[in-house]
Amino acid sequence: MKPTVLPHTAIPEFVERAELSASERRRLYSARADAFGKGARVVLVLWEAPDWQLLAVQPPEDAAHLSAPEVLALVEDWPEKVALMLSKSRRGAHYTCIELRRQPSHSSTVH
Repeated sequence: MKPTVLPHTAIPEFVERAELSASERRRLYSARADAFGKGARVVLVLWEAPDWQLLAVQPPEDAAHLSAPEVLALVEDWPEKVALMLSKSRRGAHYTCIELRRQPSHSSTVH
């Protein structure tokens, strides 16, 4: 099942439509604020109601910015992560943080 990925700016409308409890709303906004404080890019991942995830993607330390299209590409390229997020959502866990790291380059030289 392919999810819909929305920018963090869609969260207020989502909160109203999803009829989240006051404690769920507080946790959602708190998680978003924490992710922003750590420099993460935040998106809302939606499946059929009631399944959703707040996804925070933390770019590598040497990356100045992670664009929205890059985050969307990550979600589309990681079906196993998306399946895990859906499974977590169905168990009531709605927050996922992914920290990206650069792979060390392996160069070989011939002597």
